[in-house]
Amino acid sequence: MRNSVKPLKRLINECSDTSRREWTDEARTILEAVRGTRRPTKWKVRRTIAEAILKKIVVPSLADSGWQLSTAQADGPGCDVLLERDVAVARIEIVLLQPVTARFKRIYREQQSDGEYVLEMQRKAPQTAVKVAAKARSRQTASVSAAMGRCYRFGEFDILAVNTHAVGRIWTDFRYTLSTSLLPHSADPSHINPVQSVPLRPDDIWTDDLGVCLEWFSRTNQGAAAPHRK
Repeated sequence: MRNSVKPLKRLINECSDTSRREWTDEARTILEAVRGTRRPTKWKVRRTIAEAILKKIVVPSLADSGWQLSTAQADGPGCDVLLERDVAVARIEIVLLQPVTARFKRIYREQQSDGEYVLEMQRKAPQTAVKVAAKARSRQTASVSAAMGRCYRFGEFDILAVNTHAVGRIWTDFRYTLSTSLLPHSADPSHINPVQSVPLRPDDIWTDDLGVCLEWFSRTNQGAAAPHRK
């Protein structure tokens, strides 16, 4: 046991003070998130950690750009994170790439190519959708109503933040894109398609830098077209 720990101790001693502080900040954020999770499930804990990492580590790193957590965060809409700069407000929704081994869903994360994954982004069915589905006359209508009730609508958030910890085992690793760059639902273009393709490397519409995505957001607010895959 001692011999197996020696290489780890050597690596720690070789680390810079900056790296040690980063590890300490990330570990503290994760522990606080886990401790504050009510009725924890594996998914809920992972979800809470991703949100805490974004708020307490990623967002503060953008201080020089002027973006910060909104003071109206508690009273805002149902999105996960609200950022503000001057009069501009950006709404961020967080989703997770789920492990391939998850058995409670048929497809949550499926590898499409070497550096690209399929993300299924659905929320829990709201009570209104459940009631509509229950009153539907046919099973087919009920199924469609329930499925659409779990889909996000365009306009509900501005930026999608996909945490890729399930792939790279790094909690601070996200992929960001504008909601307007996501694929629409084939049955209703006002809804977002629950299945999206997420590259692990940045491309024309996805970036691993929240600051870059916020610049895209600012430009679209000024009338520029949203980034789209070439």
